[in-house]
Amino acid sequence: MSPKIERRFLVPAGWPAAAAQQTLELMQGYVPVEGADGEMRVRASGDSYLLALETGRGLAREEVEIGITEGVFQALWELTGGRRVQKKRSSVAHGGGVIEVDEFAGVHAGLTLAEVRFASEADARVFVAPSWFGQEVTDDVRFKSACLAEHGMDLVRSYSVSHRSVGFGAAREERFMSL
Repeated sequence: MSPKIERRFLVPAGWPAAAAQQTLELMQGYVPVEGADGEMRVRASGDSYLLALETGRGLAREEVEIGITEGVFQALWELTGGRRVQKKRSSVAHGGGVIEVDEFAGVHAGLTLAEVRFASEADARVFVAPSWFGQEVTDDVRFKSACLAEHGMDLVRSYSVSHRSVGFGAAREERFMSL
């Protein structure tokens, strides 16, 4: 497996969506694996299908992704009932890299997260988030897609976060109570 080094941030409404270079619609489901210290997910985007295995948590994790056929995807998708997310993923160029912004749909509508991947943990530690990012949630398992898929918004409904409001730069309180 190759290391997956990324940081995750909440994103308030009003982020610069017009800067997105690519946008994909994703369906993602999690296959239950008893006793595993990791996750197995399947993802569909258009006519592209992936199976991914991921272990660890926090900043650095191990991940392997394998392309699969639509038939294999459908067979595994049936096993993910009740553990699914839908999201629109937009790619935004930033400082020589790419920020992936996930706008969740369905029962997770209203939640937007940004993910930034890095070549090394040192690069991740020195990253300066753009002003339109909200609170960092890299180490908060409630904001992992697998947790959202299994628990819906139950674990984040009362989560309160201070961040700078896009366009104003002032601290404000955001509550996901309305989600």
